Amino acid sequence: MSASISLQKAIYDLLCHDADVSAKLGANRILDHVPPSTGFPYITLGSSVVYDWSTDSEPGQEHLISLHIWAQSSGRKFVLEVIELIAQKLDQEALRLGRYTLVNLSLQEITAQNSDRRNAYQGIMRYRAVTEPQAA
Repeated sequence: MSASISLQKAIYDLLCHDADVSAKLGANRILDHVPPSTGFPYITLGSSVVYDWSTDSEPGQEHLISLHIWAQSSGRKFVLEVIELIAQKLDQEALRLGRYTLVNLSLQEITAQNSDRRNAYQGIMRYRAVTEPQAA
């Protein structure tokens, strides 16, 4: 499994199995693909970009990933509360990536906006991570 897949799976698993996130959003509200009839609120895994981050002596990858928070009722306030909750969880919990080591994970940007097209509010969290393969 690639470092990118391992990282996304670890974030997904953490959010899916966290009691505070489930209490805030409801059960089964972390989605990779959103079926057309899905009601609000929910979180989706957004874009993922991977760059080579190798040094002369060690292989590594830089990951730019995003999480999208969608809500209708309570709008921007709710989206910002969920963003704060996710940021706390990802800051406090050690993510296990199998054959890879997470060197760092840092929140780079937060956006909260009205999405008139969907009659909803959207929050976007952009993270930067660096991973290295574990020594054999």
